[in-house]
Amino acid sequence: MQLTRDHSWASDEAAMRNVLTRAIGAEENVEVDHRLLDVADGDVFLLCTDGLTRPVPDETIVTILRESQKGDDASDRLIDVAKQKGAPDNVTVVLAYC
Repeated sequence: MQLTRDHSWASDEAAMRNVLTRAIGAEENVEVDHRLLDVADGDVFLLCTDGLTRPVPDETIVTILRESQKGDDASDRLIDVAKQKGAPDNVTVVLAYC
C-alpha cells in the first residue's frame, strides 16, 4: 500500500518532472506527510526515490519484497532491477522490517 505520493511538479516535459514542490531547506516551513499505522510482525516499509518506482512496476517490487527475508539483499535486488530497466534518475532504497 502506498502511504505517500511523489511531491514533484507533474509535467510531460522531462526537465520539469524533477522540480520538487516540497523539500527540506527550500522554505522555512515544510509540510510533512505523516500518519499513525498499526504494524505487525512481517510488515515491510519501503522508502525509495522515483528512480525505483518509475522504471519498475509495483508488481515487480511487491514480488521481490515478498520473496525477501529480513536482512537479505532485497534492497540490492530492487536497485539492480531499476538499473536494468534504465533508471532515469538516482535510485535510493531503504527497507525497514517489523
